[in-house]
Amino acid sequence: MTKMLEGLKTIYSGNNIVNKQIQLFSLCGIAAILGGYLSLAAQGINEIKPFDKAAIVLCQIVWILFFTGYETIYIHRKSLPELDMSSFKIALKRIPLIIFFVFTGLALISTYFTPYQYFALSLEIILGVPLTMLQAGYALNYNANDYKKYFQKFRVKEYFYLLIKRIWVIFCAYLTAFMTTFLIFFIIGIIFAIVTIAKGSDLASMIMLITSNQTVLTKLSTYVSNILLVYFLSVGVLAWDYELIKTYESEE
Repeated sequence: MTKMLEGLKTIYSGNNIVNKQIQLFSLCGIAAILGGYLSLAAQGINEIKPFDKAAIVLCQIVWILFFTGYETIYIHRKSLPELDMSSFKIALKRIPLIIFFVFTGLALISTYFTPYQYFALSLEIILGVPLTMLQAGYALNYNANDYKKYFQKFRVKEYFYLLIKRIWVIFCAYLTAFMTTFLIFFIIGIIFAIVTIAKGSDLASMIMLITSNQTVLTKLSTYVSNILLVYFLSVGVLAWDYELIKTYESEE
């Protein structure tokens, strides 16, 4: 856990960190809004045409490609990188590209093939450790011949240790995102209730107003929770990457 906390420090400290965090949050927000729109369409709340759905899926794939390169640069520098085209350039190299194809395939299966959803998610978590080892080895010097550097140190004990940490990161990201969303809307609700009562309206009128705007509230809560979830997952994955690197560097 100490190594992961050190990883969080590298994400929230350094030169130009405020701008980098705004960039990362904006990047996560774009992906989350696209995912939220598809989620609402699946619930029948939004209407979506096949062409629009295909365009959104394509944008999501491009986002995963970009984040693969972004993550690789972070592993190399051990600090949060700027958002620029270098992330795409790194992601298109052989080792990161292989990792991108594996994770993208599993993500698409878990999202659009419901019967295999849990299998794909489980496989994604299980493969996350060895694939990140390969990615970290490549990221060391951006040399394809170094991709085995960390993988050659593979031990069952460390694997399960890192696997549990990866599951813990995912759990914490979901919990934090949904709890934060709940608190945001709870506080807004309290403020709204106070203002309504101050204006002399009764409780029944307030409940009717909320009920009549249920669809709007559902959309807002979906988008907010998705944005927070993607952001917290991204930060958690980067901190977990740092944990993996430091775990195997300590053996040298």
